[in-house]
Amino acid sequence: MKISNLEFEQIELDLSHREVFIKAVGIELRKLRKSYSLSGRELAGIMNVSQQQISRYECGVCAIPTDVLIIILGFLKLHCLSF
Repeated sequence: MKISNLEFEQIELDLSHREVFIKAVGIELRKLRKSYSLSGRELAGIMNVSQQQISRYECGVCAIPTDVLIIILGFLKLHCLSF
């Protein structure tokens, strides 16, 4: 999945590269979750975390740990290189 230019424009320009990356991963995670018709609560239950934590990942408030991202992609039967 690719992030559109419009979505990047919505991210503040003064963010550090790390913050931009965290927000971009969150945007893609939300798109991916929605494309599988999963609610935040459903994904949280699968991952054994709170719905609020999923929201933090998707909003870029918290960086999603690589191992958690790989588990999510594995559950969705996606290779990490396709993300």
